[in-house]
Amino acid sequence: MDTLLHIVRTITSMGASAILPIVITILGLVFRMKLGAAIKSGLTVGVGFVGLTLVVNLLNDSLKPAVNYYAKLGSGFTVSDIGWGSVKNLV
Repeated sequence: MDTLLHIVRTITSMGASAILPIVITILGLVFRMKLGAAIKSGLTVGVGFVGLTLVVNLLNDSLKPAVNYYAKLGSGFTVSDIGWGSVKNLV
C-alpha cells in the first residue's frame, strides 16, 4: 500500500504539464485509439500546455510594471486578469 501511495504522490508531484499527457494517452486508449496515436495526442496536448504556460508567464511578466505603476497611484488596478491559464501559476 505504501508503494502505491508513493507512486501516486510521485506522479502528482510532477505537475500538470507531465500529468496531462499521461491522462490524455490513457483516455485515448480507453476510447480504443491506437497506441501510437494516443501517445502522439498526449504529447501534443502536453506541448500545447507548456506553450500556453510560457505565453501566460511572458504576458504576466510584461504587464507587471504597469500593474505596479497603477497600484502605486491608488487607482485600484492591482491585478492583471489574463484568464484561467494564470491559475496554474498560483497553485
